[in-house]
Amino acid sequence: MNKLPNNIKELMTSDAYTNLNNPNHKNAAKQVKDYFNQKYGKSFTDSTERNVSVRTVWVWHAIDDEKTCDDCASFANKIYKHQEEIPTLPHHINCRCWIEECEVDDNDNPIGDERRDKIILHTMAEEGGYVDNPNLIDQPTNAGITKGALDRYNTDHPNFNFPHNVQELTPEQAVQIYKEDYYDERRINEIENDRIAGAVFDMGVMSKFSAVSRIVQETLNETTNAKLAVDGIMGNDTINALNNIPNSDLAAFMDALKEKRLKYLARLSTWNKYGDGWTARTERY
Repeated sequence: MNKLPNNIKELMTSDAYTNLNNPNHKNAAKQVKDYFNQKYGKSFTDSTERNVSVRTVWVWHAIDDEKTCDDCASFANKIYKHQEEIPTLPHHINCRCWIEECEVDDNDNPIGDERRDKIILHTMAEEGGYVDNPNLIDQPTNAGITKGALDRYNTDHPNFNFPHNVQELTPEQAVQIYKEDYYDERRINEIENDRIAGAVFDMGVMSKFSAVSRIVQETLNETTNAKLAVDGIMGNDTINALNNIPNSDLAAFMDALKEKRLKYLARLSTWNKYGDGWTARTERY
């Protein structure tokens, strides 16, 4: 650690970084991760067996219409390799530009995750666009993103200039929130089976993830004798148990998962109002 910058060394020895319960832990961990990604990068081997470095960068997005100012248009799609280089947002009053955090290869080409994108877009299709109808949903959402989820993302990324009203959220911004806070943060990428990963992700959009994790753990204990602690944490033991379900037992596990999921939903006070839609959605897992 002697060669690390003083600010990174101090951060890595701080309570915010070492204490998982510190309210600033997530931001501290992200700052450390960003530093090492920028300095050393990650890597993968592409289809031509070439080793490609992967870096985190920030991309400026501008709305392209007659209201867009010349400054914002000139920033559009510009890649920033360091957060401190990004011009202040909002750039002006009523600025609609926003920042996307993404991974690129050594030629600055975006690194995609086809399975992640498919899972996220499937859930967004289930949720629909902006909905503010008490007969359909208990609070306004846009592509399934609630005001609470948007507020949390804005708190974590105050310089990204995401809107504060869910009605103004773009599909691209919704995907970014889902990617970081629902897919990566919840370790969906570590669940190897596509069907299980898609179901756990979608359930986590509909309900508190701790409740979803308990349902998964209970189902694993009942169908595979996993002997997991039902603690509502999607930890290593739970992920390993999911990844060790034999293919021959997958259908039985999913049937049990859906049954337990519907029993959980049926206990909610809003079941009579939304139960038919929830049932249809769960049966599609």
